[in-house]
Amino acid sequence: MLSKAEYDALTKQLAKCSPEQRRGLALRLMALGAMTTSIPTRDKSEADWLLDGFKWVLSQRGIPLGRGRTVAGLIKVYEAARPEIVAYLDHAIPDLKPPERVALGRLIGRCLAQYVQSFAELSLQMLLQNTQKIPQAVDRAFPGYVEAGLLPMIFHGRRESVMGGSDG
Repeated sequence: MLSKAEYDALTKQLAKCSPEQRRGLALRLMALGAMTTSIPTRDKSEADWLLDGFKWVLSQRGIPLGRGRTVAGLIKVYEAARPEIVAYLDHAIPDLKPPERVALGRLIGRCLAQYVQSFAELSLQMLLQNTQKIPQAVDRAFPGYVEAGLLPMIFHGRRESVMGGSDG
């Protein structure tokens, strides 16, 4: 545990971090079990909507978030795969606003959860470990839609179901 002086020094250092550095630190803290809610940021566009989508799917299914070193190690796998996956999703459904990204994170979380459940028990660890398989999960859920440019139609049709809190 940090002393008050150490904690104060740490908070001063955190104020100097860029938004990207703060997001990375927030992911690590969450993985260690220090945070269980959405990653706080001033600008919602900085929030990790994809990871929040994974957590939402798990909470909808009553599956607890993992904690400890396994999740912390898999955050690095997730962070490595995330830029390519976000680029893929931005290409498939361009020009989304931050609230729409939250809905997309939930829809993609659902797709990946269904995909993972075909070969393993669903957990945050399995979602993180299989982040790079999101394109395959989306194609399994909506065969050929990305290639045909039709995924925006599916997304906009299902956006309310994921934002309303239901899982159907």
